[in-house]
Amino acid sequence: MWLLSQLAEPSPQDLRVWTIFRAEVAHYKTQHIAYKKTGIEWEILGDLGLRLTHKEEAKEAYQRCLDSMRFSHKPWLKLLEMYSEEGDLQRSLQAAIRVAAYQYADYGEMTVGFWMTPDCGGHLTYSEPSSTLQPSPDASSN
Repeated sequence: MWLLSQLAEPSPQDLRVWTIFRAEVAHYKTQHIAYKKTGIEWEILGDLGLRLTHKEEAKEAYQRCLDSMRFSHKPWLKLLEMYSEEGDLQRSLQAAIRVAAYQYADYGEMTVGFWMTPDCGGHLTYSEPSSTLQPSPDASSN
């Protein structure tokens, strides 16, 4: 799994933060109070959940990150990978469209676009932009 392989091994600090987070969630649920965090906090908790191999909690954190007003394609990338591993075509396509929109908005005029290709297992493989667009010498002579 590409994204999981890019993450560092969990540390004792990760375990401590995750334990506190889960205890807070349990407390808020028993009190019937909404548990609120900022978009960046949800994104960080999603990353932490992946490092600790808590996929469902990580997915929920990324989904909650998207509910905030945070402008980031990272949660969509993570969800894209998760949905494609689950075989959820509709959500995979929705996430891919969002990633493409964010990539175009951020890098549309600067870099060659990213590519998503199906691998042999039916999952989508993501490759990042690798080069910037440069005017070719031939184009200036026309």
